Amino acid sequence: MKKFVLHTVIVVVGGVACSLNAAAGGPDGKLIKGGKGDDELIAYAISGEPAIAQDYESAGTGASGPNGEALRADDPGDPVQAATRTYFPGQSYDDHLKTMIGGKGADRFVVQTFISGKPEIVKRHVNADGTINWGGVAGENTNVHDHWVDYFGFVQINDFRPEEGDTLEVRGHTVSLNSLEVIDGNTLIVVQSQQGNNGGAHDEDILGYIIVKDIELNAGEISFTSTNDGIVETISEFEELVAYYYELAETLRDGKLIVKRRGSSSP
Repeated sequence: MKKFVLHTVIVVVGGVACSLNAAAGGPDGKLIKGGKGDDELIAYAISGEPAIAQDYESAGTGASGPNGEALRADDPGDPVQAATRTYFPGQSYDDHLKTMIGGKGADRFVVQTFISGKPEIVKRHVNADGTINWGGVAGENTNVHDHWVDYFGFVQINDFRPEEGDTLEVRGHTVSLNSLEVIDGNTLIVVQSQQGNNGGAHDEDILGYIIVKDIELNAGEISFTSTNDGIVETISEFEELVAYYYELAETLRDGKLIVKRRGSSSP
């Protein structure tokens, strides 16, 4: 089985879009295409912190979430950005379409997202060798967006053929189906964070949208796999990433979006 990874990041500053890196093992840009055999095509979440979905402003008033879950309040000592409903200044997400085409054979389409969080929260969970215990970070739910799951934006899948053995998997911490709708013969899948009846720091956040072209799928044909995979492996990489967020935020004009990428902070 060949593996193809879609891992392209677009930064928009002053209305100009700049590609920072390209698909590994596939063509440049936002398109990835399999071959004639059984391929694995992976679209990583590259689109940053999602907007907070829960009504954190009403936490502590007796209000609850849509399923009766407890709401998390903002941390007044380390608050989110109210205008964007995100923690990082200017952090938003990349709405550019990422397309995967399978080709012949039994292809495995994977959309994968990652845990991230507030720097002070992440620093509490560093192992002796400098790696981050993301499972520990995922347990930090005192305040809204103490940690979260990254937004993956819009993914389009072409040439999805169950009769050839094609499968679709969404991987990441608390990923679940928000809704599924068939529109003009295409299947629109909305993915969310679902932390359960007790709620949590990122409960109900919308994580992205998957469009499967020219086929009507049902919920049973999509698998959701829970993982504790983090945005980077080590605290040094995370500190570089945070510095990159702030560096970009300082260059923003007129609220133009920024997105983060996995790995080194240097373009």
